[in-house]
Amino acid sequence: MSTDNVIIDYDLPDDINDVAKVDSIVSSVMPDAIIHAAAIADLNESASNYKKNFDVNVCGTNNIAAAANKYKVPLHYISTCCAYGNNQPATVKTSLEPTENYAASKSAGEFIVRQYGNDYVIMRLPTMYGPGMRKELFIYQLIDAAFTSKIVSVYGDGRQARQYGYVADVASRILWYVVNKKTGVYNLNSQESVSVRDIIYEIQEITGKQIRFKTAGGRKGEIFNQQIEPSLSGGFTTFREGIIKTISWYCKQNGAKYTNG
Repeated sequence: MSTDNVIIDYDLPDDINDVAKVDSIVSSVMPDAIIHAAAIADLNESASNYKKNFDVNVCGTNNIAAAANKYKVPLHYISTCCAYGNNQPATVKTSLEPTENYAASKSAGEFIVRQYGNDYVIMRLPTMYGPGMRKELFIYQLIDAAFTSKIVSVYGDGRQARQYGYVADVASRILWYVVNKKTGVYNLNSQESVSVRDIIYEIQEITGKQIRFKTAGGRKGEIFNQQIEPSLSGGFTTFREGIIKTISWYCKQNGAKYTNG
């Protein structure tokens, strides 16, 4: 498989629980590999709608895995670094201890993928940011607050830290594992750890604008300090470089401007 191969994006009109549709797509295309990224990924939606979270992230994953196994197509399952919960520091051999619904459903998905026994790759992705990011994500909300003066809720003391991933870095690593026909479990996070306070400081320093926020109590399921060993080292965009690119994208999308830098 080369990087010249065509990547076909399927967004089913209903969801991946349409077993016949999933089977039909795989059998008609017979791809070199399946990258299974479909999921209920919003933490609030996962927490408030248990059934939908389970139906899509667990049962839907079973349908994808079954089709991959049936047609002998290697499956690349997109999981999450949040599956480790607060069981830190962590490597790919560390047991999963998810602290909220989304991560728990992705952990269950990993179990299902393993049970089919076909060629698989489980990729545990970090919390991502960058051009095209969802408005529900915290980094987007902070950038938006800098330009609109909206007030953002900051949970805990702001010292909780994660190893974020710039979207282009994560995408290139996913492709690398597919092209090189790897199997196994991998962490796709960077080594750099960034706290909530760091993010606020960087956005304010880059834009020259103040972010208005209010503090709230600790959020249920909060991960306090990620210390996850990445499976591929080097070649990561620094958080500052990535956030500058993200702010630039936001400004183009929203007609916003800043003159500080």
